[in-house]
Amino acid sequence: MAVVMPAALALLLLPTPQSRHVTSSSTPIHDAIARSVSAMTLSRTRPVAAAKPVKPSTAAKIEGGVIGAVAGFFGGTFVGYTIDRHCGCDDAGLKGAVIGASIGTVAGAILGTWIASR
Repeated sequence: MAVVMPAALALLLLPTPQSRHVTSSSTPIHDAIARSVSAMTLSRTRPVAAAKPVKPSTAAKIEGGVIGAVAGFFGGTFVGYTIDRHCGCDDAGLKGAVIGASIGTVAGAILGTWIASR
């Protein structure tokens, strides 16, 4: 049984007329693979043009400014109230909240527009 197995393997490994036809370089599959490999090789060697930087639209800048202004309004109101709430008067923190809201709105709008334009 041990002698039969190597002989069977030898018969499987011997070239046949059909296997010679498959290894021929003129088969359609071989040609298709050769074309795709050459196309992949060529595509890697071509220089790639750099993408042009995208300029942000005016609408995006306005949107950023509005969002920044709203956030700055509430942030400035909170900070102004926190600083001025211990005045001992009837409207504790109102003056600081009004001043903080106006400063925060302007600063937030500028910052939001700047971030949106990047």
